[in-house]
Amino acid sequence: MFKSQGFTLVELMIVVAIIVILAAIAIPVYQYNVARAKVTEALAQSNVVKTLVSEAFVANGLTAVAEVAADYNARVISEKQTKYVSDIHVDENGIITVTLSSNINTGFMNDMLAKTLVLTPNVQGAKLANISGSIDWACASTTSTSATAKNLVAELGTLPAKYAPPECR
Repeated sequence: MFKSQGFTLVELMIVVAIIVILAAIAIPVYQYNVARAKVTEALAQSNVVKTLVSEAFVANGLTAVAEVAADYNARVISEKQTKYVSDIHVDENGIITVTLSSNINTGFMNDMLAKTLVLTPNVQGAKLANISGSIDWACASTTSTSATAKNLVAELGTLPAKYAPPECR
């Protein structure tokens, strides 16, 4: 009686086909999630600027916010750059624009390069004005659905919403 050992060629081909199908699905999903994680890391770079704007507003209202914005924007661009961020700009109303890197070696998808996320400070559901209260930040990409759901006003950025963190969609 002949005893068979090992796998047949057909069985091995089926295993290889299954692995190829799984890889074809998993690799693009992995790349997409890695790109989104990099955007989240880039957004984290704005935390220092958010703190500066918030403290200035609490201390002396819009006048202090405009001064902080002018001071921050006057900094050397290399102080604001990271691997994933090419610039962070603050306008006189405290609106922060985070511009993603345009370097193709960052691992961003082509439609993410040099795009922006915008953080808009809100007090009592409106943009900063000469009223008192705590600041809530609205983040927006090409959409501001999350900010609108929280009754916040948001300026729109240029980053496609599918790459933005949930709070910026």
